[in-house]
Amino acid sequence: MRINRLSRLILRALALSLPLFTFNAFARYTDCTAPLPLTVNLPSVSVPSSLPVGQSIPGAKASFAIPVTCSYTFPGGSRWHISSVSATIALVPGFSDVYTFSGMGAGVGFRMRGADGSILALVIHGTSLNAFDVGPASNGSNLLQGSFELVRTAKLMTPGSFSFSMVASVNDQEFANKTDTNSNIKYGYTMNPVTVAACTVTQTDIAVTLPTVPTSALSSVGATAGTQLFAINLQCEEDAKPQISIADVVTPSNQSTELSLAPDSTATGVAVQILSGSSLVRYSPSSLFYTTSNVPLTNTISFGTFSGTAHIPFNARYVRVAGTLKAGTVRALATFTFSYQ
Repeated sequence: MRINRLSRLILRALALSLPLFTFNAFARYTDCTAPLPLTVNLPSVSVPSSLPVGQSIPGAKASFAIPVTCSYTFPGGSRWHISSVSATIALVPGFSDVYTFSGMGAGVGFRMRGADGSILALVIHGTSLNAFDVGPASNGSNLLQGSFELVRTAKLMTPGSFSFSMVASVNDQEFANKTDTNSNIKYGYTMNPVTVAACTVTQTDIAVTLPTVPTSALSSVGATAGTQLFAINLQCEEDAKPQISIADVVTPSNQSTELSLAPDSTATGVAVQILSGSSLVRYSPSSLFYTTSNVPLTNTISFGTFSGTAHIPFNARYVRVAGTLKAGTVRALATFTFSYQ
């Protein structure tokens, strides 16, 4: 599976008249539970020969959202960290935000991103600079969110399977699932010794203007109106097999079929749907999404085989999502990501 660079899709309407050390995590208490241990895995990674050094490897990104429940009152400022168990983590020479771990294959590094998509830097956990901060800790419900992605760091890359383990904890207080062993998150990937055909998106920013519709057109929850056709155009290498996943920019963890409205929208009670053919697109933070199981959720759409110019049609439309509907402007944002088989 391969992924090209992210591109932005804008849906809008003018009006709706309606060197570093390893460190074993330590915690005093056992008041938290989570669906851990968990493996976040990239099962099959191939790199297009044309991919420049420094670029994220197509297909090599997995998101995670791990629910943690605690019956413990954390001191103010407490943070959840995922810290290295046995592997030494260090910056790849020449990069400021790409890391490698001891035993990682040559020519590839990794990034960790937060729930908002920002690149995470290593932070101190205990006395060692060996962890990533994945959010505040609180009594009750917590959600550890982020993503793991691979980056090409050299022309030559080592094929094979590689992994490293981290532990989710609040230092000197709580493990995510009672003990260090039970709080393990294993990150892994398999690099294939083959290349695949890929496509280039010819227009990376697409604005889709939905028509103005009266509020009466959305008479009840679930009603739809204002369908507008748009397309994503590609230039493909011979026999490329693209797939697409679409993420909600406003709510990145959204896995529904309703795209959230941007904060500057003035309409309420309405959302935006995207259709591929007659099927609703289900949004996803990445093509692989791990939450409570080692089996990832996948929300991708396949399009067959293309060579040369490809034209992929979609439709966007309004959908009523609440009992109270207020007329106004509607704007929604999404990113679309192509992957390849």
